[in-house]
Amino acid sequence: TFLKQSERRNQYHVRLWEKALGSQIALYPNLNAEDAEWRKLMRDVRFRRALSLAIDRNELNEVVYIGLAKPSNNTIMERSTLFKPEYATKWAQYDPKLASKLLDEVGLNKRGSDGIRLLPDGRPATIVVEHASEETEDTDALQLIGEMWKKVGIKMLVKPQTRENFRLRAFSGEAIMTAYAGA
Repeated sequence: TFLKQSERRNQYHVRLWEKALGSQIALYPNLNAEDAEWRKLMRDVRFRRALSLAIDRNELNEVVYIGLAKPSNNTIMERSTLFKPEYATKWAQYDPKLASKLLDEVGLNKRGSDGIRLLPDGRPATIVVEHASEETEDTDALQLIGEMWKKVGIKMLVKPQTRENFRLRAFSGEAIMTAYAGA
């Protein structure tokens, strides 16, 4: 922001370099998680859609990316001939009421005294999101998403770790969900 404001006065031009990523950060539910309850939920499209609908991408853009990002799903780049606008927007609107309805439909209709939904086996619906990013904005984004998910009764814990451990846990099925740059 400081550089952009000083552009004219100091006779230079600020250009933002476009990353070749579908998303700055994306959440990847592990459809092969070792935990049977979580694996069943992650494989249910209604659950994944509910989590997506519970994210306010506009707020995320303003708070974490100071308005410089483009709120969207993780998808291919717009300049690709394979891009379709619906890829960027499908199930990406912020709609916590619909998210809650979908969570009820998948069987997460009971809550603990803290407001967190309960899995069918009685455990709290706490998703540990594992990541290996060294970017502070990724950690900030995950914390904000965690606050948003809590409003619909899903608790998120963030587990930063080394890239090597991250890969081992993701590929072995130990991780329930991971966060990484978009495709």
